[in-house]
Amino acid sequence: MDDETWRRILHSLRGDHITSVSKIIITSRSRKIATFGTTKALQLDFLPKEAFWYLFKTVAFGSTNPEEEPKLASICMEIADLVNGSFMESNVVGSILRSNLSAQFWYNFLKRLKYFTDRHFRLLGEHPRDSYKSNRGRTYIWMHKNYYGDGDAATYNLYHANSAGLNNLPMIRMSDMLIGNVKPQKKCEALEWQSSIPPYYSYIVQYGILARQPLMLPKRKRSRALLEESISFMIDRYKQQQQSVEEESRLQQLHRVLLRIEAIVEEADGRLITNRAMLQQLGMLREMMYRGYYFLDGFRYRIAQPHAQDEVGDLSPFSPLKRFCISTRDRKTTISEILEKKELQEMLGRLKTVVSDMQEFVVLVSGYPRMKRQPYCSYLLLENCMFGRQIEKERIINFLLAPHPLGDEEDIDVLPIIGPGRVGKSTLVEHVCRDERVREYFSTTVFYGPDSIGDGDLAPLTDTGAIKHRNPASSKLSLAIIELVDEMDDETWRRILQSLRSGDHVAPVSKIIITSRSNKIATFGTTKALHLGFLPKEDFWYFFKTVAFGSTNPEEEPKLASICMEIAAVLNGSFMGLNIVASILNSNLSAQFWYSLLKRLKFFTYRHIHLLGEHPRDLYNANSGRTYIWMHENYCGDSDLVTYNYYQVNSARLNGLQTVLTSRDILTGTVKPQAAKYEVLEWQSSIPPYISYITQYEILAQQKLMLPPKRKRSGALSEELRLCISTRTWKILSQVLEKKELQKMLDHLQSIVSDMQEFVVLMSSYPHNRCT
Repeated sequence: MDDETWRRILHSLRGDHITSVSKIIITSRSRKIATFGTTKALQLDFLPKEAFWYLFKTVAFGSTNPEEEPKLASICMEIADLVNGSFMESNVVGSILRSNLSAQFWYNFLKRLKYFTDRHFRLLGEHPRDSYKSNRGRTYIWMHKNYYGDGDAATYNLYHANSAGLNNLPMIRMSDMLIGNVKPQKKCEALEWQSSIPPYYSYIVQYGILARQPLMLPKRKRSRALLEESISFMIDRYKQQQQSVEEESRLQQLHRVLLRIEAIVEEADGRLITNRAMLQQLGMLREMMYRGYYFLDGFRYRIAQPHAQDEVGDLSPFSPLKRFCISTRDRKTTISEILEKKELQEMLGRLKTVVSDMQEFVVLVSGYPRMKRQPYCSYLLLENCMFGRQIEKERIINFLLAPHPLGDEEDIDVLPIIGPGRVGKSTLVEHVCRDERVREYFSTTVFYGPDSIGDGDLAPLTDTGAIKHRNPASSKLSLAIIELVDEMDDETWRRILQSLRSGDHVAPVSKIIITSRSNKIATFGTTKALHLGFLPKEDFWYFFKTVAFGSTNPEEEPKLASICMEIAAVLNGSFMGLNIVASILNSNLSAQFWYSLLKRLKFFTYRHIHLLGEHPRDLYNANSGRTYIWMHENYCGDSDLVTYNYYQVNSARLNGLQTVLTSRDILTGTVKPQAAKYEVLEWQSSIPPYISYITQYEILAQQKLMLPPKRKRSGALSEELRLCISTRTWKILSQVLEKKELQKMLDHLQSIVSDMQEFVVLMSSYPHNRCT
């Protein structure tokens, strides 16, 4: 709108038509109207991707809990990325997905959405969402595969109307067209979306079916072009070798920076820091260390990987040529993330802001004492201490030591701890209870397991409860630990609280920690629930590498480290799998042995997913249910080794047993199982609460997999060669971008270290923490 028109509108509103107007709200897509305002303009934009994902997930799943459908949630997240913040499309696509909660249906929908979004980019040069910003103009969409044939469905006008005027009009819905319920006409109108909130608009789209537009695709190069690319590739390979010296120098610099950060983190871990904000700062520094090591190891061991595979030779199920092709394709996702320079720059800016605040952290930390620590090496320290839960531990301790209000003896503070099975809830609580500060504060610490709750009441302490600690000299307050497997109804919880208030079991309870896998217990808390999840992949890799190599330095065995990184990826964050597999690897530091284990682990993980539809880690979260694992190759034959029940006992109860069959014996072939059903010691924890995990196994007839037909061998080498050389440009681009990422990571870590000098000096005056 021009200034003169706006001046006339203002004059008209000052009293010519209605009573005098005192306030005006004006909306537009143009930024020019900001000059008309008497106050700062309000700028609206599309939702951030995090907020959009939350909305889209809620619309797509409806009343279904996404956490109970991890496969659907994974597909849903990819669809949300493609929708790219489009509010209208989120409602259209979300309603389609909600109508059929089938992974096959969602995956097929994702494939078609990917195809047509890419097609729209190629034909019009922008995302469909950007085309929908205007009221008219061509926008390519898709119809159901049975109807589009050789035509494209293109919109050419979009308008909205009040929904009340459409109630009695029959109209084709866009969702029906997309899933194939309705066959479209040559030209017609369709109801894109009908809003259920004010102002209750219905969005109508006019579209027509046009002749399909050809895409300009590159032609396949013939033998001469293939030879020229081969020569060019060899020349580029030579140039890259000349740059290897500079690249190695940068890697060494990055490693030195990481060693300095690791020294700071290890020193800080021995400090008795109780301030929550300072613990969060320390946690961010620790997270940066894990990310840095994950990046450094991935960069190094990617280079060492071909040499490791060449050494094991015939054990590999793939030829070296195939391995190169596969690894090139697998890295496309990483490269695409690096190309998002704007997002990366924003992240670096936020991290630099965090680092700039570390000066105050150095000053404040000087007022805290430190505790003694025994001189463990890194391997023994991680294997015999709780890993990665320091911040959560201090948060729980702060909750427990918070003063109880005087005169509120009947009020009990409750902290819920929620997380999947075998994520470490019991271990975390046990370490909290063993802390000297907690032992000195509470007169009694009592534990109630799932068996303590029967018929909606708390069973007598002498029957099922366990007193973990007594301290008559402390306060007359007690701490109760309640461990659940699943959920609990509100009435049962009310009775338990009443029982604990009455003091029938122990001294009056002032604090309760309740653990469960169910999110429902969050409503029982008087403070925000603590949610535990599996370790991030960087933290998991750091821990797995340390335990698997033991006292051996991974940098001295790059071939083993390359194989180890692949094994860590296959384990997918499974803490129990980490301890079992790492102990097997540590027993035999041979590249051939490690690669053989990797090959079998990949095969049986793939087999498990195809037979049961999920990763073995997800099934181990439950207490029972079928899980396929492997036996040693000499024993498995035509049988499957299947678990059907899991339970845990205190390790002290197993000490008197003469012979205990372990999962390590089964997996390495040391022991051949004699019976069809038997029990196996899966893993024995070396840290409190010293739990031993028992698995009941059964040998069943092997299930057949429906595998795709084998690829024809005729001309196979020629096809593989074409594929490898066609990826030459992508490979070079990948390496160039990785070098840039290496330099950015190095600069970022150096900026962190530059602010840590005072921190290191002040830390040297504090005692170490004894790891128990």
